[in-house]
Order: sequence, then structure tokens, then C-alpha cells
Amino acid sequence: MKLIHALSVLIFSLCCFSCSDDDGNAAPNYDSISYYITSTKTSYTQADPFLVNNESRMRGNIVDNKFFSETYFHPDGTEETFQNFGYLDGKLNTYGGPYEGSKFYYATDGRLSGIDWSDDTMNTSFRRFSHHSGNVVYADKMSERFEDASAVVLSRVIVVLDSDDNIIKAGPDANLDGDMDQVNTFSYVNGNLVSAQLFTGGQLEYTYSNVRNNFSMLNDNSFGKQVERLRYSELYALDYFSYHPMHSRNLTTTTISSGSYDVLDNGLYRKSTVNNVFSTGQSLVATEFFFN
Repeated sequence: MKLIHALSVLIFSLCCFSCSDDDGNAAPNYDSISYYITSTKTSYTQADPFLVNNESRMRGNIVDNKFFSETYFHPDGTEETFQNFGYLDGKLNTYGGPYEGSKFYYATDGRLSGIDWSDDTMNTSFRRFSHHSGNVVYADKMSERFEDASAVVLSRVIVVLDSDDNIIKAGPDANLDGDMDQVNTFSYVNGNLVSAQLFTGGQLEYTYSNVRNNFSMLNDNSFGKQVERLRYSELYALDYFSYHPMHSRNLTTTTISSGSYDVLDNGLYRKSTVNNVFSTGQSLVATEFFFN
């Protein structure tokens, strides 16, 4: 019996040691980002007293895999942190920095109903979102807050969502009759925008890499996938669509070819380095992600 007891104690001790060692060396969860750091170095080739070479560094702080705050590191060694994102009951409530910001409102069913925007110069913008059958949403610009009885519709864009909250149709409704005046149509594969048929007759097509779009994932987590797209309703309804598909799950092959990416096994990237060349110089932007 003493031998059995001694063996039991030894086995228990070995198990505890093994568990403790595993916990102390737990692998990072590469689907959960804790923060990222963006470093930018800008240099100018053109002699101009107003163009000064500079470096900047910012840390984006992530909480629960959502954007939370940004910390700016100044050349004099000081730093400032701004909480850009505020949440209430798990939904984005406020968004913005020290000079401008937005407040988000939701209906009792949890869907977006309004966005108020204002800046430090007293400029304001009010938007109302009404949801209709067939995944149709009216995105209205209002004269006052959407809940104000005196508010009138200044302009309207209509969008249609698919079952995954991607915008598949969008267009203006100038006379507010509930029908799009012209229609842009969008097609998706695996969460990526692959083509856009514009009402002008233009056709745009996009191809994708296997690298996931870290910022698109964080935006969807922070704003909510549907909200993130609805707040850009007007962009989808334009008569041109020259923007890269910022809401796609993966990075385009064009984006990948413009820089270098250190890619993880799950498709997210650990670090990117992109050199942007412009008429008077260049800007080297390095972004590194750190995981929980």
C-alpha cells in the first residue's frame, strides 16, 4: 500500500508539473489580436521648407478582438491615448477622436436606426436607417436627429443586403418613392467582393490573395458587419467605385503586390511593410500585430 501511495503521489506531481509547464508556455491565440503598432517614415525628395521628413508611431489597443483606443508616441518621449470606441451592451455606442465623433442608435430588435456625427467646429450630420422586407434598407440623410419630429429627409440611398450582410445592390432614390433611380450590383465569393456592375455600364473585377484582411475583421467585430457596411451606403451607390474592396475578407492581389506580408497559418498577417511613393517623396508604413 505504501508503494502504491508513493507511485500515486509521483504521478500526481508529474501531472501538475506538466500542466504548469504547458500553461507557462501557452501558444498565442492567433485569432485574437491584443494590439498593433503602425510606424510611418516619410521622406521628401523635393527641396521645400514646408516638407519636413518625419517619423510617427501609433499603437492600436484591442479589447475582446475589437478596436478600443489609440496611443500616439511623440518625438519628445511623451504619449497620448484616445479612446476612440465606446460600447454599450456589446454594441458600438460612440466612435471618434478628439475633433470629431459619431453616436450610434439601435432599434429594439438590435438593428441600426441612426448615426449622429459632429465635429469641434459645430458641423453636424444626421442619418436614419429604416429596414424593410427583402433585406432592403433606406439610408436617409436628415435635417435633424432621426428621432426629432421636425426632421425631414434631405437625400436617400437604398441598399439591398444578402443573407451574410453584404451589400448586393445600391442606388440613389432622389424622389423618395422607394425605388432606386440607378442600380449598382455587387457579387461576392467567400466574403470577398469579386465584381461590381455600375449603372454607368462600367464593370470592375477584383482578385484575392490567401491573406486575410486583419483590419476588415476588426472593423466587423467592432462596428458589427451590417453596421460597418450600412455606414458606407453612399459609397456603394456612387457612379464610380474606384476604392479597393475594403470590406472583403481577404486582401486583393494588388494590395499584396504593393508590400511585404508575414502571414500566419490561419491567414492573418503578423506584419506588413508597404512603401507608398508619391510625387514629392515616399512613405514607408510598417504595421505589426501582437496576439493574445
